[in-house]
Amino acid sequence: MSLALAQGIHRFVALVLAENTRMIKVFSDLGLPYVIGRGGPELDVEIELGEPDRYLERIEERERLADVASLRTVLAPASVAVVGAGRREDSVGRAILRNLLDAGYPGIAHAVNPNATEILGVLCVPSVSALNAAVEQAVICVRAESVPDAVEDCGRAGVRSIVLVTAGLTGTPLEHRVRELVATYGIRLVGPNCFGVANTSPSARLDTTFARRGARRGRVGVVTQSGGFGIALMDALAGLGLGLSTLVSTGDKYDVSGNDLLRWWRGDGETDIAVLYLESFGNPRKFSRLARALAREKPVVAIRGAATAAAQRAAAAHTAARAVPAATKLALFGQAGVLVVDTVTEVLGLLAALSWQPLPSGSRVVESADSGRSPAAVARTLERGQPARHERRSHGRRLRLLRLRGPD
Repeated sequence: MSLALAQGIHRFVALVLAENTRMIKVFSDLGLPYVIGRGGPELDVEIELGEPDRYLERIEERERLADVASLRTVLAPASVAVVGAGRREDSVGRAILRNLLDAGYPGIAHAVNPNATEILGVLCVPSVSALNAAVEQAVICVRAESVPDAVEDCGRAGVRSIVLVTAGLTGTPLEHRVRELVATYGIRLVGPNCFGVANTSPSARLDTTFARRGARRGRVGVVTQSGGFGIALMDALAGLGLGLSTLVSTGDKYDVSGNDLLRWWRGDGETDIAVLYLESFGNPRKFSRLARALAREKPVVAIRGAATAAAQRAAAAHTAARAVPAATKLALFGQAGVLVVDTVTEVLGLLAALSWQPLPSGSRVVESADSGRSPAAVARTLERGQPARHERRSHGRRLRLLRLRGPD
């Protein structure tokens, strides 16, 4: 259809047998205006593509709905199995299972460990496929060489999403095998090389991170490639009395990415502010479009990051690819109306302001700044009795911030 629009074609006409209900459903599911002419054994179907922008909006809405539906088992699974739940107090799998239980997870929690019968009061089984119950999400934290077998076992058991904490796969034959398996079984994958997922919604209460402090409930959504940044932000927000709505550590992001979370947050009533720490962009054009759409409704804050050589090396550790240059990031963020900061301290200050200071409701607001028009220029305007006006974009909306009419 995109090719048709490029050639100036704006309407498709099809003939379909009246009893071919599956094909008729395909037409209706397109999300485009259509008319079906009734009568006879064959039906005439006319599909209007409309203008390119409107067509892309419809396609994007269909993709958003499908993406959000697929993320349900990532952020709100009905059951979770921790594969590699350890008996040692300092094991990652044990920390994940503990956080899941401490969060008050309302679903069914399982522990998978062939060398244990019980961990933290949860009965253990040797594999996910050995369970007599369906599992929607598996959190895998076994050795890298054991990951493909664990993923395949999850696929055979019907698991719909995997949070892959294990590192050391990217750039090895294990990566290709894992990607192949999740594609074969249609599994949504977070990671690998990540520190987990959290959703503090009262209906989800999901925490599959291995952070020492559990996720505090709040209104800030976070997606991060850096586990260290995510853990630091969780602790700092809790210290301010703020908290998270959702957090996804994407790690090497074989599948779930920042774009997926931008779609999720648009329809998530639990999230008021979105925070991004992204070192690379799989599809920059799509990111710009999705971030712009979200920024019209909610503030989107991004960490510049990866500006130094050391930061570039850290980014490469996540994705085995060079991080996006700072200038490119700034251009992307600027086009999308994203608010950019450099440090965790700046993030906290901005989040505090966005959380506690409501937007002004009227036009009698003054902005004081050390750039732009000089005070002398403003004074001359006021002396002439002319209105002075300055506008800036905030939260994706245009706000009139300065409107003065003279000394009165």
